[in-house]
Amino acid sequence: MIDDQNGACIARRGWNARIASSGGYARIASSGWLARIASSGWHVRIASSGDDAAINAEGSSAVVACAGGVTKFCLGPGGCIAIPWHDGSRTRFVALYEGEQIEAGVWYRLNNKGEPVEAETQEPTKCA
Repeated sequence: MIDDQNGACIARRGWNARIASSGGYARIASSGWLARIASSGWHVRIASSGDDAAINAEGSSAVVACAGGVTKFCLGPGGCIAIPWHDGSRTRFVALYEGEQIEAGVWYRLNNKGEPVEAETQEPTKCA
């Protein structure tokens, strides 16, 4: 982990990684399976390449990009996320924007059509 006065830069690889940040402008990356990534800072950048990730970017204006499978995700106000989805023939990316297709503070997952639906979770429905 690298941390400085202007924002944290965190990278982790391996299965079951748990990464959390509460500072603004944090840069977080994970390449392991079953990652649980959370950030509550403004303008965070989160990248995930492992499968079965749960991503919580509840800070304002977060940008999330995923190359692996995402089990569920939650964004804050002004956030956006790009998630891979397999349509049966090929992998495609679904881009979602808070305030357009999804609302802030709610856990979502993609259905078999690549559409966001509220995720069934043991956690409170609201992620914020």
